[in-house]
Amino acid sequence: MALSCGAKCAKLLLLIFNAFFWSTGIILFSLGIFFLVEDERSLLFGLFANQTTSYALPQYLAWASIAIGTAIFIIGFCGCCGALKDLRFLLILFMAFLFIIFALELTVGVLAVVFQEKVVAELKLKLTDKLQKQYGYNDALTAAIDLAQTKYECCGIGGPDDYRLSVWRNQSVGGQGNTLVKTCCTLINMKEKHSYINPRPIDYEKCKSNFPDTYRHNKGCESALEAFIRSECLVFIIIGCGFSGITLFGMIISLCLCRALGSTQSLSDREDT
Repeated sequence: MALSCGAKCAKLLLLIFNAFFWSTGIILFSLGIFFLVEDERSLLFGLFANQTTSYALPQYLAWASIAIGTAIFIIGFCGCCGALKDLRFLLILFMAFLFIIFALELTVGVLAVVFQEKVVAELKLKLTDKLQKQYGYNDALTAAIDLAQTKYECCGIGGPDDYRLSVWRNQSVGGQGNTLVKTCCTLINMKEKHSYINPRPIDYEKCKSNFPDTYRHNKGCESALEAFIRSECLVFIIIGCGFSGITLFGMIISLCLCRALGSTQSLSDREDT
């Protein structure tokens, strides 16, 4: 069965698309793995985790990216076989799978937008509440706050005053006379990767006093954490919306090839009769 010029062009475009499609699958899979295994990022995500789970939405989106990336790699073979063998039923199946992938990618982008705005709107209130009630008791939260304070050179969410009403200070969880956590201080070992685990202040006594900026950080972590969550969500917004556009393009090419194959088949049947 000789293909028309239009069918040949659509076939070539679909094969080129599949190469890009596989690339998006590899990117999604790799991105998902990176978001889940990078220790500092995972620790900071814990600050935004739902009360009933130990994961924040970006981590669930990372799992979704791994699943979508794996599916893309498998589905790509269906499109290649359909294009190379001129099999309409495989192309129709490929289009159906592309539609599902398109919907999932778009959902990832939309969820990232919604989560970002929700978190930013509640960030100061919720994180201040967590700090004052759980710091020193919840190990994961304590480590995440210590990391944020060391990484962004800040103290508390709104500022050092957040610790005045904290359980950590009022119940002397950090030790008698310790009125400020050490990660709020300017550290000797601040350049070390895990300095938040074993912070060594330049002068802890002066840090607890009102020496602005020299021995302790006086700005809150709110703006830095907001920038962090926005940048992380932006990755999923770009990936979700951008890749869904690529997938939509693949659906259009597949449809064109299906129609061209159908027309060629009809013409061949008429010639046979």
